[in-house]
Amino acid sequence: MTNRYLNRARPAAFALSVWLAIAAGAALGGEHPRLLIGVDDLPRIRHACGVESAGAAGGKSGANFADYRAVRDHFGVNAPGELMSGELLAIAFLHLVDGSTTTDAMRMNALSTWFRKPDWTAIDLIEASIALDWCWSDLDPETRRDFLAEVRRRIKPFAPTDNPLDHRAFRERLGALALAVAVDEQDDGSAAWNGLRRQILADSVRFLEGQFAGYVTVRGLGPTVPESAADEECDAAWLIELAQKNGAAAWAAHRETIGRWMEHYAFSRLITPPMNFQFAHDGGIRTGATPSLDWRDLRPLTAHLIAARTRDAAAARVAALVEAEMRSASAPPEAAIWRWAPIVFLLEGIAPIEAGDLPGARNLGSAVFLRGGDPGDQTLIRVDAGGVYLRRNQHFDAGGFVIYRGGYVTGGGDEHIALEAVPGKNGSQRLGRDRQPFDFNQYAASTIAHNCLIFFEPARPVDWHGRKYRPIGGQKLFEDGTGDFSTAATVHPQRTGKLVALGESADISYAAVDLAAAYPADRVAEYTREFALLWGRVLLVIDRARPVGSKTTTNFVLHIPTRPTVAEGDLPPDRRVAGNSNDGGVWKLGDVPSVEWRGEGGGALIPLWPGKTQLVIAGGPAQAVAVTDGSHKGVTYVGGDENSFERLIQPAGQGENENAWYRLGAPTILGPQFGVPAHWGRIELEHPRGGQVMFVNAIVLDRASTTSVTLEGGDVRDQPLRVQVRCGQRAAEVELPRGPQVGGRVRWHGPDEQTWEFPAEIVPEGPLRGR
Repeated sequence: MTNRYLNRARPAAFALSVWLAIAAGAALGGEHPRLLIGVDDLPRIRHACGVESAGAAGGKSGANFADYRAVRDHFGVNAPGELMSGELLAIAFLHLVDGSTTTDAMRMNALSTWFRKPDWTAIDLIEASIALDWCWSDLDPETRRDFLAEVRRRIKPFAPTDNPLDHRAFRERLGALALAVAVDEQDDGSAAWNGLRRQILADSVRFLEGQFAGYVTVRGLGPTVPESAADEECDAAWLIELAQKNGAAAWAAHRETIGRWMEHYAFSRLITPPMNFQFAHDGGIRTGATPSLDWRDLRPLTAHLIAARTRDAAAARVAALVEAEMRSASAPPEAAIWRWAPIVFLLEGIAPIEAGDLPGARNLGSAVFLRGGDPGDQTLIRVDAGGVYLRRNQHFDAGGFVIYRGGYVTGGGDEHIALEAVPGKNGSQRLGRDRQPFDFNQYAASTIAHNCLIFFEPARPVDWHGRKYRPIGGQKLFEDGTGDFSTAATVHPQRTGKLVALGESADISYAAVDLAAAYPADRVAEYTREFALLWGRVLLVIDRARPVGSKTTTNFVLHIPTRPTVAEGDLPPDRRVAGNSNDGGVWKLGDVPSVEWRGEGGGALIPLWPGKTQLVIAGGPAQAVAVTDGSHKGVTYVGGDENSFERLIQPAGQGENENAWYRLGAPTILGPQFGVPAHWGRIELEHPRGGQVMFVNAIVLDRASTTSVTLEGGDVRDQPLRVQVRCGQRAAEVELPRGPQVGGRVRWHGPDEQTWEFPAEIVPEGPLRGR
């Protein structure tokens, strides 16, 4: 019987797909191993490890001996004790390679002991199912039978409405599917198992074609929040892998979706100098530069699995980065457990992308990357392009952006300490002089904590999670994520915006986003934001909005990492309107030509339009304090206090204001991005009230005196604005239409003068290609 489901991504009818999935499962025929690797792979793997085997593939014997030895040496010559995440699988791998040694017998005894009395503290059912599959014939039949009986009582099939973002529940369903694929009717012929197994396999097909397909579309190619990236990627890759083993052409169907989920790592690591983490934004201080986070829960395999199955060049590059991490002399001991990944996953013939292969503009759905600059000195910008509010720890920052050039040029005021600065850990969260506790998440998630527009109208009280929401003038508040993946992102009730145009030319990258959906309809009727990055040195940010109501004021907000200067001098004390000293406060500076700040990645803000804008600076003193106790004792941070101005919850020019601040006593989890980027305060520009709003601001990422940005044509009504940009020997004119319509053009000055029209649409993109 031919299984037509193997040759296409979706069957003609759902009932047929269920039947075919069951048939595919039944046709596995009791052969092991079958998960990740097959019987035909064993000669090649043993050959690569230096264990000779008849019929082995060509190539040098022992080409991966160093990796094999690292896995083997992790266990030494002693019997393993309590197994941690990854060790069950590592033991099974070593047994497949060479099961004839004394040390293998000791390791296999530990594996058998675990299966006789499973401890789910560190090892989940996916890992256990793979290990069971790999060692099936060498495990005692009674041990296998008892394990299956114990597990059968606790597993459930996928339900049609399961949420892939519910990591714990989703992993449990994946574990059930892994076991159903690993153990077929010939392995266990009991009626109880066969009935449950058939239901698990059939329901997984329904889930894959329904809820999961919608989730992949609505989520986009980037993570919902950086600290959940590794889990989202790992979970999705395993569902596709197991579906493939269940008979679906799942990897072919998702080559241009999940196959591209490694791109955000490639962008952050391949710029020069590279970033050591993902971009700091929503949800987190616990993020990694690759998906190998913490070397546990199968995450170290994600990049290799995606690269091997899709041949994606970005995934291959990230897999190479993971290999470099696990082989590094500074890698933690648990990294060695996973060094079998380069042996099992054959990535030969995939050309990994290099820095020069990355485009200047890239659409990841809910986010956009813009990049540019000279080799060895590059700029990378992440723009929140809106999308759908999917999980609770996303922020209200649609249109917000973060700039990195050798360090963070701009960041945000948010810190994710709500679970650490608590009385139970001798910490606290406060607002101004109020002695009552304050939910710091209110500020961290707020629009004013990010580089966004604020539409401020007094006396608009609103509640969030049962409490009065104190920050004012931001985007719509969502209390929870959503499991609705059937509604298209463009009309989803929790959408916050959409990308409307994206493109690049030789020296410029451009993006335009429609953000009206992010703000309450009775406050904002229209709002678009455009970004134009020239030479990787000058970023133009163009905001066009139509507020509702004559009392609404509009503020452009830009967060900065260090104390700024004005006209090459310190902030003038005579313009300070709040603060006990000039170390921190609020300065109303009126119409100033530029504001500059220094640091790892210094920059300058040049307000271009409208003219005579009220510029306000709020921040400082940004005094570093140290964690007083616990495992993180001595770590410094800028928490602020009741008299400081780093994190004001309202626009600084609006008079009465309060600072959100916190103290850490003995925190237990401070991730590697805690305190990154640095934060001093923010710059605000206030647009005159009434009518159409248009801001044109330049952020200069090069402090060289040869860089200049000026505006022409502002005094001529109904004529385009013309921005003259010079950077060393390079010069250009950017022409921008007035009014609500996005678009424009750039004209390059020089002997070979050329013009490039800003794109009016999103050009379809495919996977990145290596050389």
